[in-house]
Amino acid sequence: MSAYNWIEFDGCCPSCKRNVSIRCQTHFCSDYDGDETGRFHDRTYKLGDAMAWWNSSDSRYSQWLDSNLSVTHDYDVNDECCYSECLSCGAELFVIIGFSECTPIKTLDMGVLSDWPQGYYK
Repeated sequence: MSAYNWIEFDGCCPSCKRNVSIRCQTHFCSDYDGDETGRFHDRTYKLGDAMAWWNSSDSRYSQWLDSNLSVTHDYDVNDECCYSECLSCGAELFVIIGFSECTPIKTLDMGVLSDWPQGYYK
């Protein structure tokens, strides 16, 4: 079992073509460990919200930074392809989210789950 968090944003669903809320399951900054605010999982964030995570002086922070996340063309931005769903029509989607340090900053791509992009873990 893996820890995960949720990221929600408004966007155009590729299935129903309406501007709706999209919910994404991310493993980025997710762990069953935590700090004084609680465990680092099952929290909901919006694009631009800093995610709870270890302080940069903690050794676990640098271990996380060196993890196997892919790095996009923008230096200092990591991305993750996330299982997602349209909160209106219920369509199963994927969303690639770009992160800067511990903050989800933008969506890079979105589509129906059957079109999951190559090069990303499922």
